[in-house]
Amino acid sequence: MLRLSEASYAHTSDVLEKAPASYCRLPVRDVSQTAADVARIAIRECFEKLHIVIPSYPSDQELERRVYAAVQTWEGHALALRYVPTAIAFTTTAYAHLTNIDLKVQLALFIVLATALDEPEILDSLPSRDFHARFCASAACADEDMLGQLARCVGKMPEYYPRYGAASIAAAALQFVNVSILENESHDVRLHTHGRSFVEYRRVRSSIAEAYAHFVWEKSRFPDVNVYIQAIPDAILFIGYLNDILSFYKEELEGEVGNYVNDRALVSGKTSLETLREILDEAAAASDRIRSILGDGETRDAWDAFVTGGIAFHIIDQRYRLQEVPGN
Repeated sequence: MLRLSEASYAHTSDVLEKAPASYCRLPVRDVSQTAADVARIAIRECFEKLHIVIPSYPSDQELERRVYAAVQTWEGHALALRYVPTAIAFTTTAYAHLTNIDLKVQLALFIVLATALDEPEILDSLPSRDFHARFCASAACADEDMLGQLARCVGKMPEYYPRYGAASIAAAALQFVNVSILENESHDVRLHTHGRSFVEYRRVRSSIAEAYAHFVWEKSRFPDVNVYIQAIPDAILFIGYLNDILSFYKEELEGEVGNYVNDRALVSGKTSLETLREILDEAAAASDRIRSILGDGETRDAWDAFVTGGIAFHIIDQRYRLQEVPGN
């Protein structure tokens, strides 16, 4: 995420009065509401609007064995290994409906890489500024570091997804690395009052949501991309929004001020709870459109399984700390 300087949230009133009118000022929050209060309200409303019932998900020992074995061969595997549990949890919940174990291994490896490269210190330790040029020159696949592993991983996607889907996954990965570099170089950017489109633009690229959406419909069962392609734009929105809602508690506790919810609240002049409720309404509307477009049958069943699993993942994975939210 692009992070506003924390000082911009700690200005006294006299400093704010002197701030240029064209830049955003954070609205006053209800100090009686804690991060847990806001998260609990948002999560409860999320479940109510989306009519979610969480099933149980069995562990997949073969998937775990193969993913750990693959990651241990990577250059820099000591860092990457810490993200394997999250990748396994996401794959066995959100993509539980997939049956091809080879595909699940590739998805888990992709998630390990995306989660690791989202950490500024990891991305900055790699030759990331040369990645896109090397990728276009077909040279990145020869690299043994995590960027080279990412290039090889997306290179295998045509085995599992239709041409358009596989190419979209690769494009989303490239955009993710590109915007992550921008974020790491722009910690102190100040958002303009008319910067809402930029906030949305950045969020779509940093979320890799287009890749995660295409992952839902593998080629062996859905060889014709036209059965779901019209749902992809809303799927991208929904996936990003769902993560924003369910990640908010963790991010608040960690003091992450530059996340999507806070940046959108900042440019909109609203509180975080007001913004979360807007996002939740927009997510529910997107969900309705997606299900309408997909119609009845296995195409929509696959999407519904992904949504339920994605929510379950956020609750199960300790990284999001939702077990701490009272009433969850």
